[in-house]
Amino acid sequence: MTSKNKKPETTTIAGCLVGLTHYLTSFTQSCEEESEHTAVIYHYASMAIDPTVTLVRYNIPKAGLQLFTKHAPQFNDYLYRDHMVSQLIYCSNPLSQNLF
Repeated sequence: MTSKNKKPETTTIAGCLVGLTHYLTSFTQSCEEESEHTAVIYHYASMAIDPTVTLVRYNIPKAGLQLFTKHAPQFNDYLYRDHMVSQLIYCSNPLSQNLF
């Protein structure tokens, strides 16, 4: 997903995300437990659902969304932080000043 040289193998990445979704069902990695892997998992799952990336097939975003659907409470601190940052960016945009 982060390689600049090669095209990513979409089926492999989607399969890894699906496997990770099933793994997290049994072995949780939550923000409250301060697990070191939680931030990494959240980062790659967020990259998977990034709408700015042009894809031919949508199996990677689908797998990322399924991961967040089943395990959103495990990433609630990160989801809240990203939501607040996006709201601050939106409110600081000069075009949105007319809405207030």
